[in-house]
Amino acid sequence: MIRGIIFDLAGTLVWSDRGRMESGDAWSATNHLRSRGFRGSADALWRAILEQRALSRQRVPEQGVVLEAIREAAASCGFPLSDDLLLEAERAFFAPELGAASVIPGMREVVLGIRPDVRVALFSNTTSHAYIESIVERIGLAGRLDPVMTSALCGYRKPHASGFDRILAAWGLLAPEVLMVGDEPESDIGGATALGMQTLWLRADVPRPHPPCTPTWTADSATEVRDRLATLGLMG
Repeated sequence: MIRGIIFDLAGTLVWSDRGRMESGDAWSATNHLRSRGFRGSADALWRAILEQRALSRQRVPEQGVVLEAIREAAASCGFPLSDDLLLEAERAFFAPELGAASVIPGMREVVLGIRPDVRVALFSNTTSHAYIESIVERIGLAGRLDPVMTSALCGYRKPHASGFDRILAAWGLLAPEVLMVGDEPESDIGGATALGMQTLWLRADVPRPHPPCTPTWTADSATEVRDRLATLGLMG
């Protein structure tokens, strides 16, 4: 019996930008720092943020890597940041993505239609936990997804077991009692399968290579996700 469902975010609940907004994010943070007193080369600061972001992806754990990338970029341009200004810059960095976030049609209704006695969580690979919490609130699911788990919070990206294990522990459930719904073949489907979870591979965003393991079920739209969950007796 499935008693809990974990959803991925980008490519599953909201459309993924696949890194296309990175340049705009860095420029947004740059302009915010210019408004707060930075008088050096805006182009140099923008490039430094992008360079530090590229380096930050190699770090484990991931907690705070956006903050550190901005801090180090600003320092390299002779503009050390206070903690408060750093947090402002992080919010500015993600403002373009937050404004562009768009729910995949029907997926919000799927989540809200799940039976209230079935636990529902989110697990997203990201470099900012605060950004994911903002997205969840923006799409109207802050009251339903609990916990909201991210690689930035647990320190390891899917398919690593750390975040999955923390959700299972919070729920007091065993892996076979949980269904993972995600679009990424390796991180979502592969990671959950390795722990013994059931999986639903959603292919609504873009064509993907087949997962390294066979998903329990597949779906190509929110309607198919809803129908599968209904067949499993999980919809209200």
